[in-house]
Amino acid sequence: MPISKLKSEEILDYCRQHSKADSSLLSNLEKYTWENEDVPQMISGSLVGKFLQSIIIMTNAKRIVEVGTFTGYSALQMAEVLPTDGEIHTCELMEKHAITAQSFFNKSEYGKKITILVTGSDLNLDRATRNLKNVYLVEASKASAYDLIDCEIILIDKASIAVLTDILKQ
Repeated sequence: MPISKLKSEEILDYCRQHSKADSSLLSNLEKYTWENEDVPQMISGSLVGKFLQSIIIMTNAKRIVEVGTFTGYSALQMAEVLPTDGEIHTCELMEKHAITAQSFFNKSEYGKKITILVTGSDLNLDRATRNLKNVYLVEASKASAYDLIDCEIILIDKASIAVLTDILKQ
């Protein structure tokens, strides 16, 4: 095994050991995703979720746009640390995933902070991003995400941060 692979595993183990455990709802959502979705590896996962939470806390973000909901794991992770008046607008291409995500949002005390837009159009993306300029989460491995990145860069103001996840997995 190459030393780089060994070191990567050690780092991941360290991060897992020193990260807060997921809530039972998030654990159930992750389990559901792995048991029921065709491509469950699209889920952000606990370490990415905790990283996103850290960014939200460090930037005092209140408004988030997420491109790519999938089953809602990352949106729920982020909603957990948003202030009471915080909000997430998450855009999803597949209605099936939006329905799954909403079913889990409905079980969460934080679900009221999340609005899902089933979208394939720039019009809905524009509606989601209007006046929501703190944190943008773009799941770069998802369909059309690279096209959306250019669009998002235009929409981001100087007080915002863009987070491109999954881009390093490719």
